[in-house]
Amino acid sequence: MVPANLLALLRTLADARDTLAFGAFMRGPMVWLTDEELPDSAEEVRATTGGVKPGHAPE
Repeated sequence: MVPANLLALLRTLADARDTLAFGAFMRGPMVWLTDEELPDSAEEVRATTGGVKPGHAPE
């Protein structure tokens, strides 16, 4: 049986647009972000990528 956190990581790596899997991984035991920290980290990723989601080409 594959642990849920590892499955979430694999789903995130397979599809960078899968924000549910990314959130599940970030809240899991490998990273341990809290509910309050998760939106902050998402904003940081958007700022770092210039507003472009990972896996997407800029328009």
